[in-house]
Amino acid sequence: MSPAAGAFEIESEWVHIAYQATAALREVYGYAGRQGTVNLEGIRFRPRGRPSGTLLIYMHPASTLQLLPVPRAMAAAGVDVLCAGSRYARNDTPLIMEMAAVDLGAYVRYAREVWGYRTIVLAGWSGGGSLSVFYQSQAESPAVTRTPAGDPVDLSGLPPADAVIYHAAHLSRAVVLSLLTHRTLADPRFLDATLEPSDRVAGWCFLGKPAEANLSPAGIARYSTLRAWLSQWSVDDAVPPSHVSRVFEASPAAVKDYLIIKGANHYYADQPHHLADVVRQSLDWLRINSLAG
Repeated sequence: MSPAAGAFEIESEWVHIAYQATAALREVYGYAGRQGTVNLEGIRFRPRGRPSGTLLIYMHPASTLQLLPVPRAMAAAGVDVLCAGSRYARNDTPLIMEMAAVDLGAYVRYAREVWGYRTIVLAGWSGGGSLSVFYQSQAESPAVTRTPAGDPVDLSGLPPADAVIYHAAHLSRAVVLSLLTHRTLADPRFLDATLEPSDRVAGWCFLGKPAEANLSPAGIARYSTLRAWLSQWSVDDAVPPSHVSRVFEASPAAVKDYLIIKGANHYYADQPHHLADVVRQSLDWLRINSLAG
């Protein structure tokens, strides 16, 4: 990667974490590794020549985020970044959100105990936003003991992060989408801009035209196990403004801010100025609150 003027070159490192599975639920779809062991893979970006005591963890329940612009731009701006894959990487058919939270805990623990980071920030982008706030809530006050399907799950002992960035993220996969698996991009808000006004273009979603995306043989949530369906689903783009504001208002954090990047699309595609703006505002917030170092 050729850095822009004033930016750092990025060093990338493949990350592998393995830990013993303790869940009573036996998974047979998409299970990462041999039975009894969970194997996780990720990519760590570090700015060359700038050691950091702060790590931003970007984790999506099913996607890998290392090819997206924001994590790389944050690293190029001078902060360490981990793009963490769950055991369900690129396969949301069997995804159990509670198990994804356990995987995130393995990364947070490894970052503190092995890598020695002083500050851990969960950078919840898109579908990773709901995972991040769910994780942090259980790390601070564990209350979930069973999945929606009734399977026992142990979320006690999750190491809390020091801060959460809720970035262009919806409330949860269960709020926007319900009942049908096909036509998962049929949210009326994609077509009628008056339903929840924002500066997004009507008739468009993060995969392009909703009609074309709905008729595509591949896409989000085309197939799902019943357990995974109960645990997760919704769609991403045109993240309704009310989703982010509801999370902000519900947060009990003593220090919190709500920033809007007007005109930005979900991936900052062909929007270098908006990308630079979100990186600057994120780093400024971390520095102001003594979270960058």
